[in-house]
Amino acid sequence: MDNITGLAELQAAFANLKADLSRQLPDIVVEAAGTVKDEIQSRMHVDSGQLEQSLEVVSTHRENSATATVQIDDSGPEQDQHYAIYQEYGTSRMPARPFFRPGVQAAKEDVAAQLINGVLNVVAQHDS
Repeated sequence: MDNITGLAELQAAFANLKADLSRQLPDIVVEAAGTVKDEIQSRMHVDSGQLEQSLEVVSTHRENSATATVQIDDSGPEQDQHYAIYQEYGTSRMPARPFFRPGVQAAKEDVAAQLINGVLNVVAQHDS
């Protein structure tokens, strides 16, 4: 038990894997968020198309993490944000036409699979 061989190579392989995961994770996460966006968009009630155009994916990433958010663009007219809420929940004069929550719910399984497969693909690139 005094001689453990291959430890340096194993540590180097894990360091390379970590670097590759850190580099590829933002793309994996943004792609999965795109799936959520597509599901939400497919459920939108479209009048002028302005609300549809204001749906966006915003991402941030750091060395060991990545986040993507699907949201209604808050830099556009304030009406877009309010209109999205009115569509989702309805008003006293307009019935609810939920699109955001059902879209997120519909995408859950696909997104989980995309994230898992994306990470597994990076790991498989190092399988040797």
